[in-house]
Amino acid sequence: MINKFVGLLVVGLVITSLFSGAPVVVAASVTPANGGQNLPTGSGFVNLTNVFISEVVGGEISVGTHIINLPAGWEFDTSGTVEIVTTSSLMVISPTSLNPGASSFSFQIQSPSVPASDLAIKSMRVRPTGTAGGNITHSGAAITGIVNGATSLGALSVAGGGGGGSSSVGPLLAAGGGGAGAPIVPPSGISVRINNGAETTNSRTVTLYIVATYAGDMIIANDEPIFENSVLESFAERKTWTLSAGAGEKRVHIKFRSPTGVYSEAVSDSIRYEPAAVAAPMPEPGSPDVNIDGTIDIGDAATVITGWNNAGATDINRDGVTDIKDFNAVMAGWDGAVPSTRSGAADTIFRLSPIITEARTGGQVAVTIEVLPGSNPIYTTRLVLNYSANMLEVAQVSYENGWMPLSIGINASDAAGTLVRTAGFPRGLDSNRNFMRVVFNAKRPGTATVSVNSGSVAMDGRGLNEFGGGLAQTAITITGTPVAAATIVTPAARVTSVAPTAGTEAEAPVTETTEQPVQPLGALVVDLFSNLSPAAYAAAIAILAAAGYGARRWFMPF
Repeated sequence: MINKFVGLLVVGLVITSLFSGAPVVVAASVTPANGGQNLPTGSGFVNLTNVFISEVVGGEISVGTHIINLPAGWEFDTSGTVEIVTTSSLMVISPTSLNPGASSFSFQIQSPSVPASDLAIKSMRVRPTGTAGGNITHSGAAITGIVNGATSLGALSVAGGGGGGSSSVGPLLAAGGGGAGAPIVPPSGISVRINNGAETTNSRTVTLYIVATYAGDMIIANDEPIFENSVLESFAERKTWTLSAGAGEKRVHIKFRSPTGVYSEAVSDSIRYEPAAVAAPMPEPGSPDVNIDGTIDIGDAATVITGWNNAGATDINRDGVTDIKDFNAVMAGWDGAVPSTRSGAADTIFRLSPIITEARTGGQVAVTIEVLPGSNPIYTTRLVLNYSANMLEVAQVSYENGWMPLSIGINASDAAGTLVRTAGFPRGLDSNRNFMRVVFNAKRPGTATVSVNSGSVAMDGRGLNEFGGGLAQTAITITGTPVAAATIVTPAARVTSVAPTAGTEAEAPVTETTEQPVQPLGALVVDLFSNLSPAAYAAAIAILAAAGYGARRWFMPF
């Protein structure tokens, strides 16, 4: 309604000027900010009312950078947020909210408003740094009717100081000197909420949500409204606060002081402090000498197996269950050794050999697996092999010298093509060493593979997996020519196997074997002749024929 009235007035003035010949000056109107006059010396930040600029004709607030300035001896609250808003859907402002500098801030009008619109500058907070007064002023891009550096957008003064000054330039008159200004009344509309009204908290650190009108400062106290030991601080709408110690209901009290030094009544809010349960500290690791005989050896490894999947003395690392990590602790502390652990990435690898090999249907092929420690010594190895179960089956597994097998769990599954073996190396392995040898039966022609699974483990002295993830692989070409049954003989490894005793859970223990099957003589002969060249084959036949003739002469006289 007001804009329509102003518009009609402008039209009337224009018509009058056409007949009178006098020029008409159309200018934006300004409502300056209040709340910054007659502040006490040393006052904290106070909230000013909004600066309101209203255009009469669209475009009076021109495109460009607009700067709002404080007089000397005053400063903005740089932690606060100033907002610049408009009622126009066409006027483009950037930014619309900002943190001011100590003495000024700026914003841009990127597109004017047509028709006329309004502009409001909100949430300015200022305080004096001395006793001088002055005016908030504008500079930068033009606003019709406002003289840059002169027109007052709000008068500021300190009680007993130099006054706020005045300006008669342009259509507005600034508020005068140090006379009547800020009212001598306390802040109003006051309230506080802890954690925005939450009923409980598990932390003593909370956020206070604070509301007050005409507040320059505030003072806060815990439990009782006694403020003698509290510190007066500048008003803020958010405040991080620490509740008093001890569980239970907590109350926070707050009261406010106006820019003219008048205090409000205290207000408060409460919240129940329920501290989060503190987890009990992990117990110190136990000694690997679980059988308490004064030495760490095979007896302790066997004792760990008796407690498999249970807690108690065999749970050396005190994580609630006896498992491979506890077995590893025995390996690492063997004979009183101190586990060696160095820095570095997980870089232990497994190597398979041969990389490429051949076998014939019905025959056998052997694959050797080697452990190559990286940055840290390895104490326990859990090897998971994948193999082509449709072409290969496990015939025999043997550990190399020095390894102590941990025979627990399901170790092989020809149906799934998975082989799992676990063993420890007492006192640790710091250099390359063969782990085990696997003999496979070749079932049918094709190309089979044997590879290291990513689930393999190589534990260091801390029980951490140092396996770097290199998935080594062997390719085995199986030909279709069947051979008579022949068995690869693997020398017995001198190892000590630790098998689980009765009472272990779930997984069925598997006892390691190093069988020495005897090859049939016929199979040896067939296998020998199958690998000879034609010339060597003919020579061998001749030798056998001669041997037969000689035998006849020996046993059958002429």
